[in-house]
Amino acid sequence: MVCRAGSNYSGADVANYRGRNWNADISFTPANLAKPNDLESLVEVIAKATEDGRAVHAIGSGWAFEDCAKSDGIMVSLEGLNKQLHYVVDTRTLLDSHWTAIPQTGPGSRLVHFEAGIRIADLCEQLNRLYLAMPTLGGSNGQALAGVISTSTHGGDWNQPPFPDVVRAIHLVTEGGRELWIEGTTRPLTRADADAELLAVLPCGETRIIRDDQILDAARVACGRFGVIYSVVLEVRMQFRVAQVITTPSRASVMQALRDGQGTPSVFTPLFRLLNNTSLPANMPEGKGVPYFLQVLFNSQRPDDVWVTRRWESDDLTLPEIMDPSQGSQLGTAIAIVAIMNGVVGFAAGTAGATLGAIGTIVGGLLGGPVGATLGGSIGSVSASVAISEAVVRINALLVGKDFSFGRVVAAVLNTLWKFPGVGAAIPEVEYLVLNGRLGPQVNSVRRGPHYLMTSGTRADSDSTDVRVDSIELVFDAMTTDYLDFLDDILAVAPSFQQAGYVSLRPSLSSSALLSMHHVRSPRAISIEISTLKDLPGNLAWMAYVHQAAVRRNGRPHWGQYNKLQALDTEMLYGDSLNQWREALLRVSGTSTVFSNAFTVQRGLEPMAIVREVTSVKKVKGTITHICNDLAAWSPVAVAQAVADIQAGTFKYVARSGNAVALIQVVSNGHGGFFLRTQPDATAADNLDNLPLSMR
Repeated sequence: MVCRAGSNYSGADVANYRGRNWNADISFTPANLAKPNDLESLVEVIAKATEDGRAVHAIGSGWAFEDCAKSDGIMVSLEGLNKQLHYVVDTRTLLDSHWTAIPQTGPGSRLVHFEAGIRIADLCEQLNRLYLAMPTLGGSNGQALAGVISTSTHGGDWNQPPFPDVVRAIHLVTEGGRELWIEGTTRPLTRADADAELLAVLPCGETRIIRDDQILDAARVACGRFGVIYSVVLEVRMQFRVAQVITTPSRASVMQALRDGQGTPSVFTPLFRLLNNTSLPANMPEGKGVPYFLQVLFNSQRPDDVWVTRRWESDDLTLPEIMDPSQGSQLGTAIAIVAIMNGVVGFAAGTAGATLGAIGTIVGGLLGGPVGATLGGSIGSVSASVAISEAVVRINALLVGKDFSFGRVVAAVLNTLWKFPGVGAAIPEVEYLVLNGRLGPQVNSVRRGPHYLMTSGTRADSDSTDVRVDSIELVFDAMTTDYLDFLDDILAVAPSFQQAGYVSLRPSLSSSALLSMHHVRSPRAISIEISTLKDLPGNLAWMAYVHQAAVRRNGRPHWGQYNKLQALDTEMLYGDSLNQWREALLRVSGTSTVFSNAFTVQRGLEPMAIVREVTSVKKVKGTITHICNDLAAWSPVAVAQAVADIQAGTFKYVARSGNAVALIQVVSNGHGGFFLRTQPDATAADNLDNLPLSMR
């Protein structure tokens, strides 16, 4: 039975919806955009779509840069599913003893239960009112909770894992409207002997309860392929504050410190030692030892410009909050940038009265730094033209018009400067002004406040479209040199591309989620984000170059940013983790394609090409009846099913003998039947008959 809404459906569906993602790159044209307001209505949408043979995919806030949420059939908006829930976490007799042993006061972990459509900004505000906080956050907060989990969003809170790893249970709606309650076995949320009690409090008494580490670790990061996440239980912590300072060490010293950490148990210790040699403001007593947060940011047009952000947990509530130490305004920065361009063009054309010295004075007055001197020798050969003059007029109109957009102004200035040889020195200076306008006023200045505001900003910040970007993020094992070699690769060539933005490093712990980019071999992962202002002529080539360079160095592209992986790339980067993920998907949904789309097919996120290693066989009177593998404690597959799997290409079965692995083949027995063996000339030594008998 499926608990459908039927005629009691509650929602505001939109037929023939036409829309775009936040960054305006992806167009959505589903036959229907369903907007259910409750669980039963969500179940109704998915059950009806399954009956009609239509594909379904959920969309949160449209924050992803790729089409992972896109469906030509039914798209499900989660915006109406944004409430806090209490029926599981507040029923303490349901919870496993690990959770009931946690005291109700003090710094211990806490459990909260939210519908998955809530935006991160709203989640943080609600947690804050409960004196609770997320242990880690990304740099923005406009995403839906389901989206940040499903794509493994993370922060720079370097001793914390990414978002999926705070998920303790998932309420999933999959094909046909079936409801699944998924939690782990190693650290279960609820008591294994309390299923009847759990079903009594869940909205649908027909919900299937799954306690399985592999399925939970697969469903946490699945890009929507397992179904629609209705709600999640999160492990959060008590509310806390952080204090921040930004410093500007040299690029050479930072890179050397990161390389010095390779091959040591604590890869970031040399960098922390380097940074600790910098004097911090006297009103920042927290700034000692290892920070809570770390980010290293480079100017992608002039990589020797480096800003390092550190945050320490702040326990002393008597210290004042300092949330905004006179940051430069975007309007002021835009005026300065346009002044530079006007001065450069006017000087070259002989038509403007402004000199470079005057431009430097303007900029210095706005942002505290003279820049005119850097431009002096670079513009003498520029030829004035009607086109450039018209561009100046258009840009000045953007600056003072009602549709002022900081990003559009800067992009227009850069596009104009790139058209004329000889003004190259102005381009990295413009990019420096953009970055330093935000970060520079905070250099050696203290900021202090709630973790969520310091990390992701206010709700208003999440709604801003003033600056749109193209962005790619790659995640590496931090205990290998791959990420440093990749960084050297891209910083060396970045200024030769017509792009303008930043390259940032943020470390974290590894993730247990099988398809998290952070699911690396070592305990530590590190992400490198490359972001560039939209509408610049070199962006496409720059993103493609970075993507290819990262894959060569074993870097995994973020699922929610620029990601052009093919199925073979995914198999190479994720290896057996992908195989386990596919097995879990098969166990949950079989070969159903209800939640399949172009994104999942291209990247091989389908129950396909699964490799099963046969480790034992089950026999009845000398005849093999089942073949078994390690992916579950007991995973029986009848020979007839294995034959069908092999012939359909859904699975490959292999048997290991020492270090050799042999592919199991289907061979006719000459009597209309089949048998399995490892190779055509199989002998008793390598035939399946020689495998040990299962003990189950």
